[in-house]
Amino acid sequence: MLSIQQLYRISTMYWEDKHGTHSLSPEVISNMRILMTQDSNNAVTNSFLLDDDSSIPFSTDDLTRSMDMISISDIDPPPLLRESPGFSFLAPRSNY
Repeated sequence: MLSIQQLYRISTMYWEDKHGTHSLSPEVISNMRILMTQDSNNAVTNSFLLDDDSSIPFSTDDLTRSMDMISISDIDPPPLLRESPGFSFLAPRSNY
């Protein structure tokens, strides 16, 4: 679960180009600031980072070992890519 500080950070980083506005209304952002101020009095940390959650019960090594090994050469590209000259590097190479 994200903290209010993390949600605020994510919400204020995004700028909607079409309308030139933030992704949230100024009222919501203002309310988030108020909540952050209240939380900062009780918070253990004021980190804006999206920290790793060390409570996740598996490691990167576990994930790597659980993945199937595949050979890219065994996969045929979709027809749209095979027909495009810009993707000719995906075509199987003949042995010289």
